[in-house]
Amino acid sequence: MRLMTIKYRKWGILHRIHREIPASWNELNAAQFVAIVSLNQRRIDEYQFFHIFFGLNRTAMERIDPFQLYSLSETLGFLSDQQVWHTDFFLSQVGKLRAPGRMLSGMSFHQFITADTYYSWYAATENAIYIDKFVAALYLRQGESFIPGEGVVPDMERRLQEVKRIDLTTKMAILLNWSLIKMWLARTFTSLFPPSADTTGKPKPSEWLTLFDAFVGDHIADIDAYKALPCMDAFRILNRRIREAKR
Repeated sequence: MRLMTIKYRKWGILHRIHREIPASWNELNAAQFVAIVSLNQRRIDEYQFFHIFFGLNRTAMERIDPFQLYSLSETLGFLSDQQVWHTDFFLSQVGKLRAPGRMLSGMSFHQFITADTYYSWYAATENAIYIDKFVAALYLRQGESFIPGEGVVPDMERRLQEVKRIDLTTKMAILLNWSLIKMWLARTFTSLFPPSADTTGKPKPSEWLTLFDAFVGDHIADIDAYKALPCMDAFRILNRRIREAKR
């Protein structure tokens, strides 16, 4: 974080505003993250973006000069970082729905596969139904779990209707957040999440089900146990197997 001080005059009186501003993606708060998505979608203009991102009231926004606005914009250079990654959810809760914990704690392998499959289908098709299904699989109510016996199994049809009522900007923010988490996973498990080999740049749906079948192998009787694995444990095992197979 960096300390920012803005000075402006009102009725001849000098006013000062002190703010801590983020120096990296990891230092953004939820409101700032959503403001970035809103600006990118052109749902807000630059004036509204500065108002939200820097927490400036209307009076301050009306009185700061163009050079000050330029100086503020200069602090946002980190937003263009192409190597950015994140381990947590900026929007940890949306209404009564909750995201997995930091570093995907509390997320089973089954839930990850389900959510990421819908994420990849949305990336490939941009069909709105897939972003709704993605969010519905990712955000659960307290006490819910994809694993029978560990909590109430969510009713995905009812959840989908609930997610459809969430505004698009919020859902797009969750989508971007997931892409940052996938960047972190690619840095952590380099064999399991390799860079795309497709030179056309066109996203392809994931092949998690094929990988899951190979993971389970002949242990069909234990398939529920594989689904219930914490996803980070499953990634560690799969990453090691792929690395050893390459050798």
